Amino acid sequence: MIIIFDLDYTLFDAKRFRAGIAAIFNLSLKEFDKRYHVKYFKSKKINYNFKKNLEILKGEDKDLNTGLLEKKFRKFLLKINKYLFPEAEEILYHLKQAGHTLILFTFGDKELQKQKVDNLRIKKYFDRIIFTPKEKNLPFSFLKNKKRKDL
Repeated sequence: MIIIFDLDYTLFDAKRFRAGIAAIFNLSLKEFDKRYHVKYFKSKKINYNFKKNLEILKGEDKDLNTGLLEKKFRKFLLKINKYLFPEAEEILYHLKQAGHTLILFTFGDKELQKQKVDNLRIKKYFDRIIFTPKEKNLPFSFLKNKKRKDL
């Protein structure tokens, strides 16, 4: 059996992760969403990207040490497993042991989603990982039309 998982809000606590990103900027999640996430990304239908956020901040503060923020972000990514939901790895382990084909399907900025997945210990359970910047229903139609051997 092929089982498809979404990453954010299914296996991974994306809200807590966003709060962690906000903390890099010394902001609460509410402040971060109001000042950057909604204003520059959601309202323009652009997927969040950390580097783009740094460019926005640099525009607001020319003296900003973006190198330090990038370093904090890389360090933050090394501790990303704490944002997995508690049962996520156990479920994936048992499904894999039972012989199922597991696919991870994740929507968002490809660079950020890839950074997240590459640093998560659950990556090893997936036979295929699909990153898409498009709405989730569009890639699902693609998957529906693919023959099983292509997956």
